[in-house]
Amino acid sequence: MVGSWLAPPDWAHVAATNDEAAPLVRVIIPAPPAVPSPKPARLSVSDIGTDLAKKAEPAMYEDDDDPIDAAERLARLDPRAGAEAYRAIACDLGADAEYRIDAAAQLARLDRRAAAEAYRAIACDRSLDDGLRLEAAEQLPDLDRRAAAEAFRVIACDASIDDGLRSSAAEQLARLDPRAAV
Repeated sequence: MVGSWLAPPDWAHVAATNDEAAPLVRVIIPAPPAVPSPKPARLSVSDIGTDLAKKAEPAMYEDDDDPIDAAERLARLDPRAGAEAYRAIACDLGADAEYRIDAAAQLARLDRRAAAEAYRAIACDRSLDDGLRLEAAEQLPDLDRRAAAEAFRVIACDASIDDGLRSSAAEQLARLDPRAAV
Protein backbone atom coordinates (compact mmCIF):
# COMPACT_ATOMS: atom_id res chain seq x y z
CA MET A 1 0.00 0.00 0.00
CA VAL A 2 2.34 2.66 -1.25
CA GLY A 3 1.31 6.19 -0.39
CA SER A 4 -1.06 5.12 2.39
CA TRP A 5 -0.74 5.98 6.03
CA LEU A 6 -0.88 3.03 8.36
CA ALA A 7 -1.75 3.27 12.03
CA PRO A 8 0.83 2.03 14.54
CA PRO A 9 0.64 -1.73 15.01
CA ASP A 10 -1.10 -3.24 18.03
CA TRP A 11 2.24 -4.02 19.68
CA ALA A 12 3.28 -0.32 19.72
CA HIS A 13 2.74 1.24 23.11
CA VAL A 14 2.58 4.99 23.36
CA ALA A 15 3.36 6.64 26.65
CA ALA A 16 2.47 10.29 26.88
CA THR A 17 2.05 12.93 29.50
CA ASN A 18 0.16 16.17 29.15
CA ASP A 19 1.39 17.82 32.32
CA GLU A 20 1.89 21.59 31.77
CA ALA A 21 5.14 21.46 33.75
CA ALA A 22 6.60 18.72 31.59
CA PRO A 23 6.90 18.78 27.84
CA LEU A 24 4.89 16.22 25.87
CA VAL A 25 6.90 13.01 25.65
CA ARG A 26 6.04 10.11 23.38
CA VAL A 27 7.79 6.80 23.40
CA ILE A 28 7.21 4.18 20.77
CA ILE A 29 8.60 0.73 21.45
CA PRO A 30 10.41 -0.58 18.36
CA ALA A 31 9.07 -3.52 16.42
CA PRO A 32 10.32 -7.00 17.19
CA PRO A 33 12.69 -8.43 14.58
CA ALA A 34 10.96 -9.77 11.50
CA VAL A 35 10.72 -13.53 11.34
CA PRO A 36 10.16 -15.06 7.91
CA SER A 37 6.89 -16.93 7.63
CA PRO A 38 7.07 -20.60 6.67
CA LYS A 39 3.91 -20.21 4.55
CA PRO A 40 3.71 -18.49 1.14
CA ALA A 41 2.50 -14.90 1.19
CA ARG A 42 -0.57 -15.72 -0.96
CA LEU A 43 -2.38 -19.02 -0.93
CA SER A 44 -4.30 -20.26 -3.91
CA VAL A 45 -8.02 -20.94 -3.65
CA SER A 46 -7.40 -24.68 -3.69
CA ASP A 47 -4.91 -24.32 -0.82
CA ILE A 48 -7.37 -22.58 1.47
CA GLY A 49 -10.40 -24.60 0.40
CA THR A 50 -12.56 -21.59 -0.42
CA ASP A 51 -15.17 -21.94 -3.14
CA LEU A 52 -14.14 -19.58 -5.95
CA ALA A 53 -17.72 -18.72 -6.87
CA LYS A 54 -18.51 -17.70 -3.28
CA LYS A 55 -15.43 -15.48 -3.18
CA ALA A 56 -16.08 -14.02 -6.62
CA GLU A 57 -19.76 -13.18 -6.22
CA PRO A 58 -19.37 -10.37 -3.64
CA ALA A 59 -16.22 -9.08 -5.32
CA MET A 60 -17.99 -9.07 -8.65
CA TYR A 61 -20.45 -6.45 -7.44
CA GLU A 62 -17.95 -4.34 -5.48
CA ASP A 63 -15.75 -3.14 -8.32
CA ASP A 64 -18.00 -3.23 -11.35
CA ASP A 65 -21.06 -1.31 -12.41
CA ASP A 66 -22.08 -4.15 -14.72
CA PRO A 67 -22.26 -7.57 -13.05
CA ILE A 68 -22.64 -9.29 -16.44
CA ASP A 69 -19.24 -7.94 -17.54
CA ALA A 70 -17.70 -9.09 -14.28
CA ALA A 71 -19.21 -12.56 -14.68
CA GLU A 72 -17.87 -12.71 -18.24
CA ARG A 73 -14.34 -11.92 -17.03
CA LEU A 74 -14.69 -14.56 -14.33
CA ALA A 75 -15.95 -17.11 -16.87
CA ARG A 76 -12.83 -16.57 -18.97
CA LEU A 77 -10.66 -17.46 -15.97
CA ASP A 78 -12.82 -20.27 -14.59
CA PRO A 79 -15.89 -21.37 -16.57
CA ARG A 80 -17.45 -23.18 -13.62
CA ALA A 81 -17.13 -20.13 -11.36
CA GLY A 82 -18.40 -17.93 -14.21
CA ALA A 83 -21.44 -20.18 -14.58
CA GLU A 84 -22.11 -19.86 -10.87
CA ALA A 85 -21.81 -16.07 -11.10
CA TYR A 86 -24.26 -15.97 -14.02
CA ARG A 87 -26.63 -18.26 -12.11
CA ALA A 88 -26.46 -16.01 -9.06
CA ILE A 89 -27.38 -12.97 -11.18
CA ALA A 90 -30.15 -14.79 -13.06
CA CYS A 91 -31.75 -16.04 -9.83
CA ASP A 92 -31.27 -12.82 -7.85
CA LEU A 93 -34.78 -11.52 -7.15
CA GLY A 94 -33.34 -8.06 -6.46
CA ALA A 95 -31.46 -7.80 -9.77
CA ASP A 96 -32.78 -5.90 -12.76
CA ALA A 97 -34.96 -8.17 -14.93
CA GLU A 98 -32.89 -7.49 -18.05
CA TYR A 99 -29.70 -8.48 -16.20
CA ARG A 100 -31.38 -11.68 -15.10
CA ILE A 101 -32.39 -12.57 -18.68
CA ASP A 102 -28.92 -11.68 -20.02
CA ALA A 103 -27.23 -13.73 -17.30
CA ALA A 104 -29.43 -16.74 -18.08
CA ALA A 105 -28.55 -16.41 -21.78
CA GLN A 106 -24.83 -16.39 -20.99
CA LEU A 107 -25.29 -19.24 -18.54
CA ALA A 108 -26.75 -21.39 -21.34
CA ARG A 109 -23.33 -21.37 -23.03
CA LEU A 110 -21.68 -22.79 -19.90
CA ASP A 111 -24.29 -24.93 -18.13
CA ARG A 112 -27.54 -25.78 -19.91
CA ARG A 113 -29.21 -27.36 -16.87
CA ALA A 114 -28.48 -24.33 -14.68
CA ALA A 115 -29.69 -22.04 -17.48
CA ALA A 116 -32.97 -23.96 -17.67
CA GLU A 117 -33.45 -23.56 -13.91
CA ALA A 118 -32.68 -19.84 -14.17
CA TYR A 119 -35.07 -19.27 -17.09
CA ARG A 120 -37.79 -21.25 -15.29
CA ALA A 121 -37.30 -19.14 -12.15
CA ILE A 122 -37.56 -15.95 -14.21
CA ALA A 123 -40.65 -17.18 -16.09
CA CYS A 124 -42.40 -18.09 -12.85
CA ASP A 125 -41.49 -14.86 -11.00
CA ARG A 126 -44.76 -12.94 -10.71
CA SER A 127 -42.94 -9.74 -9.73
CA LEU A 128 -41.44 -9.38 -13.23
CA ASP A 129 -42.88 -7.86 -16.38
CA ASP A 130 -45.20 -10.35 -18.07
CA GLY A 131 -43.45 -9.98 -21.43
CA LEU A 132 -40.08 -10.80 -19.88
CA ARG A 133 -41.56 -13.82 -18.17
CA LEU A 134 -42.85 -15.13 -21.51
CA GLU A 135 -39.49 -14.32 -23.14
CA ALA A 136 -37.73 -16.43 -20.50
CA ALA A 137 -40.19 -19.29 -20.96
CA GLU A 138 -39.64 -19.23 -24.73
CA GLN A 139 -35.94 -19.99 -24.18
CA LEU A 140 -36.73 -23.18 -22.28
CA PRO A 141 -37.87 -25.70 -24.93
CA ASP A 142 -34.33 -26.06 -26.30
CA LEU A 143 -32.90 -26.50 -22.80
CA ASP A 144 -35.49 -28.49 -20.84
CA ARG A 145 -38.92 -29.35 -22.23
CA ARG A 146 -40.35 -30.25 -18.82
CA ALA A 147 -39.28 -26.89 -17.33
CA ALA A 148 -40.68 -25.16 -20.43
CA ALA A 149 -44.04 -26.87 -19.97
CA GLU A 150 -44.11 -25.83 -16.31
CA ALA A 151 -43.26 -22.21 -17.14
CA PHE A 152 -45.84 -21.98 -19.93
CA ARG A 153 -48.46 -23.55 -17.65
CA VAL A 154 -47.74 -21.04 -14.86
CA ILE A 155 -48.02 -18.11 -17.29
CA ALA A 156 -51.15 -19.47 -19.03
CA CYS A 157 -52.91 -19.97 -15.68
CA ASP A 158 -51.99 -16.58 -14.19
CA ALA A 159 -55.16 -14.47 -14.43
CA SER A 160 -53.20 -11.26 -13.76
CA ILE A 161 -51.31 -11.62 -17.07
CA ASP A 162 -52.54 -10.03 -20.30
CA ASP A 163 -54.85 -12.38 -22.22
CA GLY A 164 -52.67 -12.24 -25.35
CA LEU A 165 -49.59 -13.39 -23.41
CA ARG A 166 -51.57 -16.08 -21.64
CA SER A 167 -52.92 -17.32 -24.97
CA SER A 168 -49.41 -17.42 -26.44
CA ALA A 169 -48.17 -19.40 -23.45
CA ALA A 170 -51.10 -21.84 -23.76
CA GLU A 171 -50.37 -22.37 -27.47
CA GLN A 172 -46.71 -23.08 -26.78
CA LEU A 173 -47.67 -25.41 -23.95
CA ALA A 174 -49.97 -27.32 -26.33
CA ARG A 175 -47.07 -27.77 -28.78
CA LEU A 176 -44.84 -29.12 -26.03
CA ASP A 177 -47.40 -31.35 -24.39
CA PRO A 178 -50.81 -31.73 -26.03
CA ARG A 179 -52.14 -33.56 -22.93
CA ALA A 180 -51.25 -30.59 -20.69
CA ALA A 181 -53.15 -28.01 -22.74
CA VAL A 182 -56.61 -27.38 -21.37
